[in-house]
Amino acid sequence: MKKTSQIIFASVAALFFLSENSLANNPYQVFKKNRIDFDLTTNYFKSQANFMADGSQQALLGSNSFQNIEVTPTLRWELIEDIGFIGGVNIASSESSDALSTRKNSTLNRIDLGADYLFWNSEIHEAFFRFMYSHSLEKTDLNTDSVSNSDAAIEIKPEAIIRFNFDGLYPYVSGGLNYRSNGLSMLATYAAGIEARFSEIGLGVSVLGRSSIKDDDQTNSSSVRDIVNNRVNAGSKKYFAVNPNSTDLELNLNFSGSENLLFKLFGGYTLLGSNSAVGYNAGIAINFNYGGASEHRSAQKKKPKQQSTENLNVISREPTPTDFKEDTNDGVNQEYFKPVAPVQKEYINQVDGSAQNLENTTATDVELEQIQIKKKIKDGEYKIKLKKKKGN
Repeated sequence: MKKTSQIIFASVAALFFLSENSLANNPYQVFKKNRIDFDLTTNYFKSQANFMADGSQQALLGSNSFQNIEVTPTLRWELIEDIGFIGGVNIASSESSDALSTRKNSTLNRIDLGADYLFWNSEIHEAFFRFMYSHSLEKTDLNTDSVSNSDAAIEIKPEAIIRFNFDGLYPYVSGGLNYRSNGLSMLATYAAGIEARFSEIGLGVSVLGRSSIKDDDQTNSSSVRDIVNNRVNAGSKKYFAVNPNSTDLELNLNFSGSENLLFKLFGGYTLLGSNSAVGYNAGIAINFNYGGASEHRSAQKKKPKQQSTENLNVISREPTPTDFKEDTNDGVNQEYFKPVAPVQKEYINQVDGSAQNLENTTATDVELEQIQIKKKIKDGEYKIKLKKKKGN
């Protein structure tokens, strides 16, 4: 019952705590103490249409288009068992084209800091939290003449992921929140996918989405943001959209170059949404890892303790004909024949059992009885009779 409750809790949590970008936030992150991962992700996006507020698609004016390329290097170090620390940056280069001009802009626009924690695992599943803080190096300028490279907002993203291992099939579900500064709407994000692995090659598919759960400050005056997009972003709602919602489908192919090197090719398309850009993306992610325990603590099997061969022989040995055990069940009090152990350093072997000697000892009652019997035999009070056994 307890495990069932944990599974329900983790599944519900996973639906509410994950970022929309499965590449930047790898759902198949490996947890090994002292492991260092370097990830380099490059993603290309292009759009020539928008989803309107009612969910319908509308092409950009004329032959307008918006595109950008993002490069995101990230370093992760699992310094503590089950806890990894993350740092990275985002570099973007955008281009917008309309009937009047073509604008280009390239900037280092964001610094990422975060950590992840593996909190629950077994042989068939792992569940972990990740917390990311993204600090924007750009500022919102409604009078800018440069094409946008980001939303120019600080982002705080708590997330949770639960993934499974079913004989080569690796499904996962995830969910999260994305708080954005500068009055932008807060997003609930979600993802679900599955990957099939064949030796060194893997094929996967994921559904990635985001939904505004707290209104933008400009909800009732969206034209303020639309003016910026129409002037510098060719009308695309890739950035600065009011209350955006979108769901994307993504396919990926990954293969292992070596034990420490993984390559991933991916591509996706926006299936539906509102107040957001419609487009396709494609990219490559490279993962290089170094160090780490050869086996994660949770995967280490406890081997049963084995008894030594000598102990097993002693336990299982059958009595042999040479084994001898004295029969003491003959009606004689065996206490009489136990050796008298001295209990004081001054004790000296009894010579004649005199009362004086008896007083100088601390012998037990049984020992005293033995001494008295020996004295009485010596004094003739007890006599020993010998009887001849018949037949001899």
